[in-house]
Amino acid sequence: MAPSSCRRAEASCQPRAHWACAPGSEASQIRLVDDSLAREDAVHQLARRYTAQSHHSSTGQNPFHAEPGSSLDPNGDHFNARAWCKAMLHLQTSDEHAHPPRTAGVSFSNLNVHGFGADSDYQKSVGNVWLEGPGLVKRIMGDRGRKINILRSVDGLVEAGEMLVVLGPPGSGCSTFLKTITGETHGFFVDEKSDINYQGV
Repeated sequence: MAPSSCRRAEASCQPRAHWACAPGSEASQIRLVDDSLAREDAVHQLARRYTAQSHHSSTGQNPFHAEPGSSLDPNGDHFNARAWCKAMLHLQTSDEHAHPPRTAGVSFSNLNVHGFGADSDYQKSVGNVWLEGPGLVKRIMGDRGRKINILRSVDGLVEAGEMLVVLGPPGSGCSTFLKTITGETHGFFVDEKSDINYQGV
């Protein structure tokens, strides 16, 4: 039975019966719950429908022989880059003769990295260009400057498929560490006793 302060209103677009009541009443709260459940059901139905359409439109199709005007046709108005990438990935993984996806882990132990620099630096301008003279002479004579340790005894393991997040304030060596494990060592030096292993390589 509905409370006397409410009137029953059934929405034509929703399967549930709702009560139009005064705000704050128990029936009003029931109505809010029913509305929320109805919205969730509608969203889930839409998600299932569009997911099915997405899989149907891209999975199993060859992106190199796409139908004109389809989501896999780069020259068409309905081109979808995500669907094209999915189709390419499906084509790669379904081919028995294709090379397996390239994945590799990396391990590093006793990772020591250093560079060379002056004790102080300054902003170069036309007025102080003459200050570069002594430094240039030192570099010609083989004096690289003071040794600056950037990374010291760093050990770690990142397995294939894992993600590594490197956090630190500016100047703490985050960029140097990432460059080191990717092989970009221009401008600094990796200690000979450091060991970096790319899954056996």
